[in-house]
Amino acid sequence: MDLELKNMYIIQEENKDLREDLDRLKSISYDQKVKEMQVENSELRKRNGQLLIELDDWKKKCTDGAKDHQQQILEGMRNQDVTQRPQTAQVSREQQSLLDDEDLQNAQTVFDKELNELLAKNQ
Repeated sequence: MDLELKNMYIIQEENKDLREDLDRLKSISYDQKVKEMQVENSELRKRNGQLLIELDDWKKKCTDGAKDHQQQILEGMRNQDVTQRPQTAQVSREQQSLLDDEDLQNAQTVFDKELNELLAKNQ
């Protein structure tokens, strides 16, 4: 109820403001209305122009910032020593080599077992 009461007072104030605007508009002439609209339009055009200039400035700053960031990354890559890079490729090759040797030994053990079984059957 308290909230509704507050809203009612707000609406009453808005109605009062709107009535004042309506009375003011009724009392002014058509020529004066047109003049006010022209002034408002010219102010809006100026503001629009200012905002377009600001937008261009921000776009330029963003583009420049992105270029600077890319240059920093490229310089960092150029300055990085080859030995400082992680040796992930070598590690995986070494691991692959160990796995291949292990697989080969397992396969040879299985082959030897089967060969021994065949020889035993032939005897």
